[in-house]
Order: sequence, then C-alpha cells, then structure tokens
Amino acid sequence: MHSAADRRQIYGLAAIWLLFILLTTTLPTQGEAHRPEAERSLRKLAADEWRNATKRAPGSVVPRPRVLVQANVHDYLEIEPTKFKLNDRLKEMCIIVTLASDRYSRGLLFKDVAPELKDRPELGKLKRVGHLSGVDLVPAGDGEFKCESVPHMNMDESYKLLIIGTKTLVGSQTIANNSSTTTTSDHGQARFSARIEANSSWGLLRGLETLSQLIFNVKASSQKFGIGLVEIEDEPRFKHRGFMLDTARHYISIPKIINILDAMAIDKLNVFHWHLVDDQSFPLESKTYPQLSKLSSFRPNMVYKPEDVRLVIIYAASRGIRVVPELDTPGHTYSLRHITNLLTECFDTTSNKPNGDFGPVDPTRASSYKIVDKLLHEFAQLFRDEYFHAGGDEVDFECWQSNERINTWMKEHNMSGNYEELTNYYMRNLYKLVKNHHKTMIVWQEVFDLKANLPTDNVIVHVWKNINDKPGYMAELANVVGAGYKALLSSCWYLNYIDYGRDWLKFYQCDPRGEPIAANDQHLVLGGEICMWTEYVDDTNVVSRTWPRASAAAERLWSSTDFNNPDEFLPRLEQHRCHLVRRGIQAEPVNGPGYC
Repeated sequence: MHSAADRRQIYGLAAIWLLFILLTTTLPTQGEAHRPEAERSLRKLAADEWRNATKRAPGSVVPRPRVLVQANVHDYLEIEPTKFKLNDRLKEMCIIVTLASDRYSRGLLFKDVAPELKDRPELGKLKRVGHLSGVDLVPAGDGEFKCESVPHMNMDESYKLLIIGTKTLVGSQTIANNSSTTTTSDHGQARFSARIEANSSWGLLRGLETLSQLIFNVKASSQKFGIGLVEIEDEPRFKHRGFMLDTARHYISIPKIINILDAMAIDKLNVFHWHLVDDQSFPLESKTYPQLSKLSSFRPNMVYKPEDVRLVIIYAASRGIRVVPELDTPGHTYSLRHITNLLTECFDTTSNKPNGDFGPVDPTRASSYKIVDKLLHEFAQLFRDEYFHAGGDEVDFECWQSNERINTWMKEHNMSGNYEELTNYYMRNLYKLVKNHHKTMIVWQEVFDLKANLPTDNVIVHVWKNINDKPGYMAELANVVGAGYKALLSSCWYLNYIDYGRDWLKFYQCDPRGEPIAANDQHLVLGGEICMWTEYVDDTNVVSRTWPRASAAAERLWSSTDFNNPDEFLPRLEQHRCHLVRRGIQAEPVNGPGYC
C-alpha cells in the first residue's frame, strides 16, 4: 500500500509526464480529426500549388478575345489617368456610347490590381516605349453605324481594338499619325494611336470593357498605368449568353441585382433571365391581382414595384443586357393560390374531400386561361423584350389525379389517365396566348420531352436536366436541335451546386456545340445560361457564390473553342477575380491560397 504522500508524488510525476506528452506531440485539431481524407488531400494540393494559385496575368482579358496579337509583351505605353480621354468620333450622338464613355472615364478604366514583383517577376522587364493620352471611338469601315439603345437577340457586338504604331500587326489599315491620340514617345519619333472600331453601340460597349481590362498598374502602390501594344478583333461565339436569377425562393434586393448586372457586363453576358416568381413567393406588384404580392411575398418591403423593374431594364440596357422575365406555369404556381378559379383543388383520396391544398394551374377551366392571359399582358407591358420564358417544368400530377372533376373532363376529351397529355394541352393553349402578345416563347425541356409538339419556328427549348452529366445533357440537346428547335443549355452551369476546390474547371469544359451536335444543327444552339437558384442563397452570398465561377462559363459562351486550356485560363481568372473585386463585385477566391 502506498501512503498518501507516495500517491501525491506518483500523481505529480504522472501529471508532469502527461504535460510533456502534450507539449511534444502534434495532435490533430478538432477539425482535422474529423476531416475526410479527400478534403485533407485537397488542402495539401492547394498548398502545393501556392505559386500557380496566386499567379496573376496583369493586362489579360476575360473572356478571351477571338484574335489578340501582341508584338512584344514587355513593351507598353504609359497612361496618366487624369489626362486620359475617350474621344467619341461618331457622326451623331449615341446615348449608349455617351453613357458608357462617361462611366468608364470616371474610374472604371483604372480599377486594376497591382501585382507584386514576387508574384510576376517579368514585370521587372517591362519597357515603356511611349505615352497614350486617349482612345478614339469610331464606326467600323464605311458602313452605317447602328446607334441602338434597346438590346436584342441579333445585336452586333463585334469590335476591333487597336493600340498600335505606324505599322499594324493584323489586317487593319494603318492609322494616320494626325490622330488625336497619337503621341511621341521618349525614345525617338515612334508614334502610337488607339481606337475602338465597331458597327454598333453594343460593339463599342464590349470594346470599352476589353480596354478596361488591358490597362494595368505598372507598379504596386502607385498611380502609374500602362497598356500593351495590341490588336484585337473580337466577336461573341453565341448570341444568347445569359444569367438566370431566382428571386422567389429568397428575395434579392434591387441594389444587389444592379451589382449583378455590373458583373454581367464585365463578363460580356447579355441576357438577364429573371425567374421572378415560384411556389414560395410572388414578389412582383400586380395591378390586376394586387393580392398576389400582398399575400404571397415574404414581407411588404420584399416586393418589386413597376418602377423597380423599369430601373433594372434601363440599367441593363445601358450595359447591353436584355431582361427576359419568366412566369413559370402550370407548375411552380403555389404563390398564385390567392386567385380564385386558377389552381387545381386537391382532394384526399380516402374521403374524397378537399384537403385544403392546391396543385398546378387547372388546364380544364376557361377561367384559368383568362387569368394567365391577364398576367401575361402585365408582363408584356412591363418587359418589352421579344422573348418570354414560360417555364413548363416539373409539373406534379398528384393533385390532378385526386380531382374527380378533372378526371371526368379528361375522359370526355379522350385523355383518361394521360396527365402528360393534359400538360401538353395546357402548353399548347399557353403558346397561343404568348404568341398573341407578340413574344417568342422559351420553355424548359420537359415541354419537349412530353411531346407537346409546339411550332419549331417560335419556340426555344431550354435544356437543364442531367446536371453535370455531360453525355446525358448533350444527348438531350442533340435531340432538341435535331427536331428543329432552337435551344439553350444550362445543365453544366448550375452554379448553386458547389464543390470544394476549383469547381470552375467543369464550367470551363462545357461546350454547347460539342459532340454529338450535328454540324448542320449547330446554328440552332443559340447559347446558354448560367443559373443561380436561391434555396440557399440571398443578398448576403448571391454575388460571391456566383462570381468568378460564372466567368468561366462566360468565356465558354463568348470565346472561340480554340481557347479551352484551363492552365492558360487560371492566371487570367485569378487576375480577373481581383479585377472584379476592385470594381465592387464581391467575387470569392476560387484558386486556393492567395490575395488581391
């Protein structure tokens, strides 16, 4: 037996030994102890790729232009922001160009991120060969310049951007030395001039954005800016380059939508697909049915008034962005339950009595089409774009099946038990209503899959299923265009799905016109849309969740298929992310450790 003194001595020695073990042994943190092996491997990979992750490409452009030629990557022209001017050389005033020139001149041209020499050692090799005092905005060639203020599907967004000496690098005429932007360098009599040429106001807009990304900060913590000697010929690969935002599952404020439009303009996206309403809420003020926003919005201050919508449309148009609204029917309509004689009344299958719930729009009532037509009229008056997204996806048949009156009607119309055909019946009638409002109808792919057989000349099919399953969604897309329909693709760009690490890689590797799309059907693929559904997104994270991941998809929609190397894109994306942040877009880091 040990005495009390002996026990105290033993316990004391044990405590000292335990303390020694704790101080000399590396124990996993609580997070590491429970972290999956794959996540630990990814963290190690990110650490191993520190240099690649933080490497930036100053003066690079996203999305990459179709043709970009640079004589010497080290030569640059110095720019003094206070003396630099954008010179409008158009024959007549063009409001879109005037507004854009003012916007870029007031600061957007000089929001670059200054990289440190330790990140980009080649910056030490830069050679100033002259000064640049401004850039001319001019019509392209001898053709008529289209001064347009309302963006549309077939707008011409092509442009040339030339920062050159007296000799050109690719096929453009030499610019006269008496140009207002011609300057004499400090190294002899070399002359340089700069201009953006375009056929329309939209081309000049895109050229100005490219110009803003070409300008770089020559030295960290200074106001010395430069631009390389380049010649660019550029145009988009697809005419429809969209971003879809769901504002029904979480309300997204107007200031945040404005911020999103700014980010879209930087990435040269040109369609804001506004998924306004859904089961969860109806946040749009309706004059015809005012009870909708009063009873089906989350809060009274979470409602878009007509003046809010007009602000979004005008702001978007000034940046070359169309606004296409969506009113999804017959499903996703629970927020419309406060309109009588529209939705289907659901029944308890045991008692055959109403269970208090409502299902999709009732396709068997004439009143349903009158109500929907009134809503369409309001949408058509508010949103003037020629395209309208009519939804048509994920229709739940259970409520229709429970309703005896609907089943009796179906029997009388020779479609007993065929609820897919009932859906088609509704969509065919909806098509007529949309056409009467002089709109081209966009529908989700289920309308095609269920064989509604809508006319191919006035309907666009939006492919969204088989998310991230390339063989599946490309086969669907091939079937759609093979049947003669124009199509949009979103299946590979559902950005609300997130993965640890560089998940932008899969967005960058998606090609809407890739195999197995037949060569003679490729023109029917109009482009695609990046989608952000907001079950887990609101004002606090919608921008950071989307950008710069959306930039990878934006390059695929704008740039040639020749530019598809992720290793080449990575430093441009890293620079672009910092550029977005400097422009007021809270873009999250996507390439591992680094900084702006």
